[in-house]
Amino acid sequence: MTASCPSGRSDDRDAIRITHVLMLMGTPMPSDIGTADSELTIRLADLTDPGDQQAVVELTNHYAQQETGQGRPLDDQVRQRLIPALREHGGAVVLLGWYHGRAVAIATCVLGFSTFRARPLLGIHDLAVHASVRRRGFGEAMLRAVIDHADRLGCCGVTLEVRGDNPAKRLYERVGFSFTEGPHGAPMYFGKLVL
Repeated sequence: MTASCPSGRSDDRDAIRITHVLMLMGTPMPSDIGTADSELTIRLADLTDPGDQQAVVELTNHYAQQETGQGRPLDDQVRQRLIPALREHGGAVVLLGWYHGRAVAIATCVLGFSTFRARPLLGIHDLAVHASVRRRGFGEAMLRAVIDHADRLGCCGVTLEVRGDNPAKRLYERVGFSFTEGPHGAPMYFGKLVL
């Protein structure tokens, strides 16, 4: 079960409405997605809002249980500390994707700094779409929203780490990320997109 969108939040000035997301990408829409059903609203999470807090914890826990996560749920202590820790961090940037009033996608990012470019950069720590709504283009929509937000923040680039066996690596490459292999042949790849 995912959190419901707090009423009145869909018109948030930071919201990015992506209408007919699959059609915009040139991908035929599956028959089970109608015109009104193909909207994903992406906005910055309000880490002081109980609904957004619940969505962040639930989606992060859902992602953690996946094979591409850690393969098991978050520990209870981690679930309880997650929101206060993100708020205290100061550089956390969390975007939520809402579909039919439910939080179904998350991008948890951390602001960093490039000394070589003397500008901030945005590192994607987690990017996940709930298993119940995958294969609809929401992952790409979230990724593009992160890139757009990084550009608005004046970042010089967006970085991420991905396991070599993660199928999302192809999406990242298609969007423009370039990858280098982890040290000593580790199964991790480090991706960078220069803005």
